[in-house]
Parts: sequence; C-alpha cells; structure tokens
Amino acid sequence: MKKERRPHQSAGHIWIPVQIDNMAQDTKITNPQLLLSLLLSYYSVPLAAMWLTTTAHTSEIDLAIYVSDYAGSEGQYVYVTNNPENADEKWYISPTCPGKPDVAVYISHMPVAMEQYIFISTTTSDADKVVCITNLTDLNDETLRLLKITNAAQQ
Repeated sequence: MKKERRPHQSAGHIWIPVQIDNMAQDTKITNPQLLLSLLLSYYSVPLAAMWLTTTAHTSEIDLAIYVSDYAGSEGQYVYVTNNPENADEKWYISPTCPGKPDVAVYISHMPVAMEQYIFISTTTSDADKVVCITNLTDLNDETLRLLKITNAAQQ
C-alpha cells in the first residue's frame, strides 16, 4: 500500500490526504482520447484551408459584363487605357464566366469625357475588380485586342 499524506494545517492551507498512485492514474490519457486529439490536430489545418478556399471561390467574380457593339446601349461606357495611373479602375479579366451579365458595357476605341478609364491587369493581385465577359466568343478581333484577351478567345 502506498504512503498517504497526513492532514495538517500550514499557513492557512489545509492538506487533504490523497494516495500518490491515484494521482498518476487521473492524468493518464486513454487510447480514444489520444486518437481523437491527434486526429483533430492533424485535420484541423486542412479543413480550415478547404473552408477558406470554398468561401473565396464564391466571390471570385466581382462583375459579369456583356460587351455591347452599340454605343447607345444602356450600361457603362469604358475606355481601355495603357497607363495604369490614368485609370479609374484596374480590371483582371477572368477566362471563364459562370453567370448572367450584371451590366452591359460599351468599349470605346477613343477616349471621350463620359466614359470610365479602365486598365487591364494581367494579375488578380493588381486588379481592383475581377471581371468576366459573358459574350467572349462573339467579340471582334479589335475588341479582343483592346481587352488584351486575344489568346483566351481563340481557345
């Protein structure tokens, strides 16, 4: 039998008798507890990463546009500039477009005072908006050249 501590009072504290071998048993981790703690620590990071990427993909496209050939169409007028400092917004054009257009856009070939100046970015990190074009296959070569997507439309 293991030795027990004797109750005594010291500096306002009361000691309660406890068997020493019982304390060692109370701190043991059972096999199911160990397995569960290993699984949670091992799978928590990949599960969190999957959840974050799923949420990021749902808001990937900021604006789905229909490029109009008609200047009198209702919607937005844009001029594609080669100078990012002159641009009102920087767009990255996504190669795929999953939904219906949000707005019709007329792309002007010459700058006019009433349009928005857009710079086409080659990366999403430099862009203010990620834009997709719903009628990409219907665009003429000049418009594709202005939007810098001649390779994407030919595939």
